[in-house]
Amino acid sequence: MNVIKVKEFFNDKYMNEIKGTFIDPDNSWLYINNSNITENINILTENGNKLAIIKRNAISKELCELAVNSYMDAGRMVSTNRGTANGMTSRDKNNNNFNKTIPVNSSIIGYIDSTNHKKPCRLTSYSSNYFEKYNKGLSFIERINECYKESAPTEYNKQFEESLKIQKYIIPNTVFTTVTINYNFRTALHKDKGDFKDGFGNLVVCSSNISGGLLLFPRYKLAIELFNGDFLSMNVHEWHCNSTINSNNGYRLSFVSYLRQNMVKCEMINKRLDILNKNNGNTWHTDDMILFIFKKLGTNSIPNKIMHENGIWWEILYNNYCLIYKNKRYLLNDKNNEKIIYNLEKILDYVLTI
Repeated sequence: MNVIKVKEFFNDKYMNEIKGTFIDPDNSWLYINNSNITENINILTENGNKLAIIKRNAISKELCELAVNSYMDAGRMVSTNRGTANGMTSRDKNNNNFNKTIPVNSSIIGYIDSTNHKKPCRLTSYSSNYFEKYNKGLSFIERINECYKESAPTEYNKQFEESLKIQKYIIPNTVFTTVTINYNFRTALHKDKGDFKDGFGNLVVCSSNISGGLLLFPRYKLAIELFNGDFLSMNVHEWHCNSTINSNNGYRLSFVSYLRQNMVKCEMINKRLDILNKNNGNTWHTDDMILFIFKKLGTNSIPNKIMHENGIWWEILYNNYCLIYKNKRYLLNDKNNEKIIYNLEKILDYVLTI
């Protein structure tokens, strides 16, 4: 295997300042493509950290065709929630909801958790609605798993141990919960979020009649060209993006396979939602949640509130517990265990364990 070390040209402060921008490389960059390196490649930073591993022609033509037939419709689904990857530099809220981005063709298959804890962990909509097509293409995802195990065994083994905790939400015969599929989607400078922090993201591109779309690591002035069936395992928490994609009525279908970090909380989230959902699925109001919390703490009624500063904030004392509402936030002080838990939903999760 070829080993390449790359030099850092820009610090994290600068990279953060230009996040969400679209970048194209120039002649000062290091280009890795089939014309100069056709073997497997291990790319390291100057301090020896793994940045990416490339396996050329790792996925057979037949499996790529299977992936295209099974998941093209998923890749073409429209998303307005890709944040910085779609050129958004900040995610401001409007009417308590995050602003949406420009529509792009991107979707996910496998399993998904709920970022706001208001939905149970579940199969993604494509996987559920088109289960036969989703299931038919799984041998392609299994091959990606094999490449990951061969290429980055240290990261794979850590992810394998994590996957054992959430087998209900793991794509069969893999260590992945989820696969993001992008169709002709050029990403802006970003870092992936929500992935298992000790694992790697695993990229395969299946394409036809298309050029460009190089994977860029701008901090290191590194550009990687991936061809049909190439496999790349990478540190997705490093700044990355794509160069311009040139389509001649073709397609670039990229697959990123990973394990979502918060899936380990799924059993607790689903248990809480089962309890909180009543009246034909309507979620309890805040007072209902507070009453439930104190029932779990040992009393069937809400103790009297101690009001402060003309009712701007209050606290409720019960035994060695103190529930406080201040600055529009809730916190529970468990004096027995010397723990403070923030956020009403997380307090609910906590009392369920008592």
